[in-house]
Formats: sequence, structure tokens, C-alpha cells
Amino acid sequence: MKNKLLMLLSALLFTQTVSAHYIWIERDGSTSRVYYGEIQDGEREKSPGKLDKIKGLRIFTVDKGGQSKEIKNAKTADFFKAETGQTDFVLAQSLDVPVADMKKYNWGMVKPMYYARHGALSTKVQVRPAQTLDIVPVAGGVNVFQVCFNGEGLKNEKLMVYAPNTWAKEYKTDDVGKVKIETPWLGQYVLEVIHTDKTPGRFGGKAYESVRHRATYTFVRQ
Repeated sequence: MKNKLLMLLSALLFTQTVSAHYIWIERDGSTSRVYYGEIQDGEREKSPGKLDKIKGLRIFTVDKGGQSKEIKNAKTADFFKAETGQTDFVLAQSLDVPVADMKKYNWGMVKPMYYARHGALSTKVQVRPAQTLDIVPVAGGVNVFQVCFNGEGLKNEKLMVYAPNTWAKEYKTDDVGKVKIETPWLGQYVLEVIHTDKTPGRFGGKAYESVRHRATYTFVRQ
């Protein structure tokens, strides 16, 4: 019994240790803010500091017809900021993050890639994925989303849901990447998914063994 308890505590410690940050979008009227950290733990990184790890951040507005427009953003001490107006979706991506040495977690050399999207809880119009790893609401569905990689649904992928009161729940996508979630409370939710592509390559003069794609979708239940 003692050994089992120690193994469980070790597993929990390992999970906390390797838990990695992501970017997500929050909107206030016509202004969008991109944060880096872990919202479920109340971590919002700052600059100077870990926020500086986010390189080459780009922000886009996308309408229901799929038309996108890049919006200039500015970095502050707490987030990246852009005036995005009343668009249907706001997207952000940071693809220039340097290769990271993750050998101590048995992941080898890894190239991180970050994506984020902000939109509505539901939609009546089909939304096409616009980023390499993307989470989109399913037209006509209630609390139904689809996780897509290179435009195709990702089956049996883990999706985390973080509620406004820090409640969290894990889900699995079906054979076409769709998942139905629960939203018990009013307020802001963040969905998060990670997908590892084990295709090696080079970036910034360093070789990597895999690409770790991480995407979020933020919506507000009113």
C-alpha cells in the first residue's frame, strides 16, 4: 500500500513538473489580449520573464466566411495586445519559439508551436480550421467542438477544458476529431489540446526530433 501511494505521488509530481505553458486569447470589446502561462493555475507570465519566450507572435481576425486579416500587435509587460474590433474570431500563433532540450522528460529535442483562437460557444455556420492545429466549434452543435491537424480531424486526442472557477476536465475526441463538452457555469472557458508530430527537422540552427503543437480555444458562456 505504501509503495502504491509513493508511486501515485511520484506520478502526480511528474505531471506537474512537465506541465507546459500555452497561449490563449481574452477579449474586451474591440481589444484582444494574448496571454502565456496556465490559466488553470492562475499563471500569467510577464516581461521581462517567461513571456519573452513567445517569439514572432501574429494575430489575425477571421469572419464567418473565413476571410482573415493580420492585425498589428504590441507587447506589454503582461500580454500581447491588438485592436481586433467586433470580428467573429481572433487567432494567434507563435511559430518562432526556439528548439527546447526536453531530454530530461524523455522527449528529446523539441520544437514548440503555439496556436490560439477566440470565438463563440456555438455557431450556425461551418467553421474551417485555419491553423496547423486548431479547435473550432461545430455548426449546429451544442457544446460540440472539433480538433483538427492540417485540416483533418484528430481522433482519440486528449482535450482539456478549464472552466471559469478553475474546474478542469479531460475529454477524448471521436473518430473525426469531435468532442462534446460540459459547460456547467457562466463565464470564460479555455479548451486546450497538444499534438506531437514526430517528424525531425531543424530550426534556428538546431536539430529537433519532434514538433510539439499546442492550441487553445477561448469562449465565454453567457
